[in-house]
Amino acid sequence: MFTNARGVNINGGQFNNVGRDQINSTNYYSTEPLERLWQLIHDVGAGYNSETRYPPPQCHPETRRDVLKLLLDWIHSDSPHSIMWLYGPAGAGKSAIAQTIAETAHDQNMLAASFFFWRGDPKRNNPRYTFLSLAHDLALSIPELREYIEQAIRANPRILQASLEDQFEKLILEPCRSLSRERRYRGVLVIDGLDECDKGQTQQRVLYIFAKALLEVIPFRILICSRPEPAIRDAFNTDRFRAYLCRVALDATFRPTRDIEIFLSSEFERIRTSPNYLHIPFPFPWPAPGVIYELTDKASGQFIYAKTVVKFVDDEYFNPCEQLEHILHPEIDLDPESNSPFHDLDMLYHQILSSNPRRSKARDVMRALLSGALPNSNMSTSFERTPRTIECLLFLREGDVLSILCGMHSVLEIGSPNDEIHILHASFSDFLRNSSRSGYFFVGDDEDLHGFLAYRCLRVIDHESQVSGGNREVFTWGQFDMFDHAWMNWGYYCSRSNLNDDVLDALRAVIRQNSNFMKLLGSYLTEFFCDEDPYRMVDMTEIFLRQAGVTLQRLRVNPSNQYANITQRLLDCRKGFLFQADQPISESLNDRIDGLSHCLISGRMMSAFLSGKVVSIGNDCSCTRAEEATSLLFLPCSESTFRNVYHIQFSVAIVKQVGVEVRKAKRRLSNLYRVLALCDPCPELLNLLPVVIAETKSRSHRDEVLKWLESSPPEYKSQTLPLIEQLHQLPKMF
Repeated sequence: MFTNARGVNINGGQFNNVGRDQINSTNYYSTEPLERLWQLIHDVGAGYNSETRYPPPQCHPETRRDVLKLLLDWIHSDSPHSIMWLYGPAGAGKSAIAQTIAETAHDQNMLAASFFFWRGDPKRNNPRYTFLSLAHDLALSIPELREYIEQAIRANPRILQASLEDQFEKLILEPCRSLSRERRYRGVLVIDGLDECDKGQTQQRVLYIFAKALLEVIPFRILICSRPEPAIRDAFNTDRFRAYLCRVALDATFRPTRDIEIFLSSEFERIRTSPNYLHIPFPFPWPAPGVIYELTDKASGQFIYAKTVVKFVDDEYFNPCEQLEHILHPEIDLDPESNSPFHDLDMLYHQILSSNPRRSKARDVMRALLSGALPNSNMSTSFERTPRTIECLLFLREGDVLSILCGMHSVLEIGSPNDEIHILHASFSDFLRNSSRSGYFFVGDDEDLHGFLAYRCLRVIDHESQVSGGNREVFTWGQFDMFDHAWMNWGYYCSRSNLNDDVLDALRAVIRQNSNFMKLLGSYLTEFFCDEDPYRMVDMTEIFLRQAGVTLQRLRVNPSNQYANITQRLLDCRKGFLFQADQPISESLNDRIDGLSHCLISGRMMSAFLSGKVVSIGNDCSCTRAEEATSLLFLPCSESTFRNVYHIQFSVAIVKQVGVEVRKAKRRLSNLYRVLALCDPCPELLNLLPVVIAETKSRSHRDEVLKWLESSPPEYKSQTLPLIEQLHQLPKMF
């Protein structure tokens, strides 16, 4: 081209002299090393001041002072602890603290680098770009490092696609080693949300890479913020970190309740005086006295709750006063065009629960936790919500609960298999009990949860009765405790449940003739009649009669054909049972029946040893329905094909014994109130009640009698109504 040309002057333009095929290419490796690095990470947006994270979470100026001072003092100190783990549950404000530390350190020329993980971003929920981003930050914040980082990239451009370990070694650790001691820089490297980085093994990998730096004289400290997930905790518990690690738990030590109260007060004042709401006639004071305290208490130290409340109230398209009322009284229907007041919080909880691969099992464990914490006046209904106990309740293998709850330490306090599990935040309970918020993870309202426990307890009794065959020595401690709890409370739970199909089916299964449940009860009664030391058997029998009684009261509240067979079966069970004696008996059986009823009422045993066994529970054959049978303590069974089989008329014995006690000493009536739960209304017992009511001195006794009368069958209405009126006319002295 331009052969032998002279005096040629060319301005602009592109000329290609092509002998064969023309190939245009750009030499990637001719680009400046730092620019090449930037091309890889420019859209990651993990830095503290990235537009991708705008607006970042921040601490209110008047809050978090103690923990911020502790962290900043550590950054400036000469402490040998060069790495700090700040951990706390979901929503505790870790990211806001990390952001504030990063901003403050930057203002003080002390920020070496930062990386904020986030589960929702495919470039920030794994460590692929972590060390590349940190290396780029270090090159800019510590000018002395820049030349060494650029040299590493020039020497081996493939380092930008190398393993994380090699990237850390070549782009961070070796450049730091190259700094002379005089040029050392003291600063901090901030890593937030490590728990949002992929899986537990990946989180540990990142930590073990950082551990390499602890043996070096690196020019910065490392602050890592995360939830206390097991994988992270286990990594920090290794010898690699022990001599260099400082742990800070974001707990009550830093008085989060006080900070939340300050935050809410300040934000509500800002809203009240905002130009956006000049047209709103705020009441004075606003919020009303006690509201700040109520919301603070509800937050349970959880800043995300407080911030979510403020975000919902401070919506320029709605009245802040009405928005606050929606939060204080969530049963009020929200405006159909308004979002949930707890959308951000719900997203957080959904994320935590959805990441669990065993979701249905996790939901059942949540049901067990919440149902075990239901408020009630019956202290026996409280059970220790330990992993061992819950495993027995749900028929899980030993160790399953801790495995199922792995990854939920941000919302639950989880210890050893024998330590109670506690829900960390009241708002998490609220979330689980609200179907519109929790969706698949909805555990139900109080009736649903009582139904869940009723069903599980009935299953426990049936299963453990079959496994043990009446021999409780084969139980583990967890099985022993849960069986006792189930036996003592199955009726209580049924009485407060919604009586759904699961509960009704379980009831039918356990109270049918020859069920494991009935066989076990029969063995208890056999031991009473044939054992010289039968106190425990009386106790177990009394509990059954009481639980059957409260269940009957519930079934009678809204009578239904669906319940008819269950109601009749429970009534038959409370009437008595069939006893097969080894030889014909007469008065001795009368004595034993009297002894059982006497013990139930007065607590004193009357002994009479018999030989035989209980054949079945429930007096439901024709011979017990005859009119002449209603006053007999026992009678031979005319339908049995075996010899010496007798119907024990348990309900007749109790009514007889109540009459004796009433006539004997009115001042000893306190034992009689509890007896009402053991038997059903009958004319004989109702005739004795006026004397009992006249001696009633406490509200609890009055309520027991009233509830018993109100649940009586309709055929006794003429007798029960005057007694109910008599109860209502008692002096209001209790």
